[in-house]
Amino acid sequence: MSHNYLITNNLVNEARFGVSLWQLQVLFPIQGASAVSTLGLTGLDLSDHPKRGLPDFNFSDDPGNYSPIGRDKDGTTKSQTIQFADNLTWIKGRHTMKFGVDVRRVAYVDLESFGGADDFGAFTFDQGVFTGNAFANVLLGLPTKTYVAQSGPDVHAHTIQTGLYGQDEFRLNNRLTLSFGMRWQALPPFVSDLTNLTAFDVRNGGIIIPQGNVPRPGFSNPSTRRRIPRKAVLR
Repeated sequence: MSHNYLITNNLVNEARFGVSLWQLQVLFPIQGASAVSTLGLTGLDLSDHPKRGLPDFNFSDDPGNYSPIGRDKDGTTKSQTIQFADNLTWIKGRHTMKFGVDVRRVAYVDLESFGGADDFGAFTFDQGVFTGNAFANVLLGLPTKTYVAQSGPDVHAHTIQTGLYGQDEFRLNNRLTLSFGMRWQALPPFVSDLTNLTAFDVRNGGIIIPQGNVPRPGFSNPSTRRRIPRKAVLR
């Protein structure tokens, strides 16, 4: 949406407002906790997980007879941009000068996922071992390989980006025009209401925390179980 206003014969203002929204809803019809209980699988506790899901059952060497089933948690992936811009054009003699501001609120939501069924785990059944039939191995509870990943919380990130500019087109003559200007932008790091955004500093093993983020309790180095020292705060 835009509005153009002729202030004077040589002064024009343009105001623009826009919203962009993209969203994808991920659903899976099987309740993970109920399915795990019905199948009698042990070692996986999904009872307190806020999203539905089911461990991945993969028949890697027998795709012709059995199809894999399972996926990660349900949820929404979306990106949103709200933008306001204002441009002022001033014509004076041989000069056409433009000044403007651009402000955007950018937000992003995504499911934390590391492939497969991530924190719901995965079971691989091969026909070449145990019974010689992949589905028979399922019935006997004999997977060839299993894994569980702790993927952590989802991503809820947002930031406000700002830009300012000024430019001038100077008509030297009918055949030559000089154009010059300058633009300044502020692109601060994203912050999260889930307080789970940090960056790892490979130089000293510390972390970099954007302003507005607070480290989650217990954020630690898994090899030493000691709290990683804060390296710097981005402002």
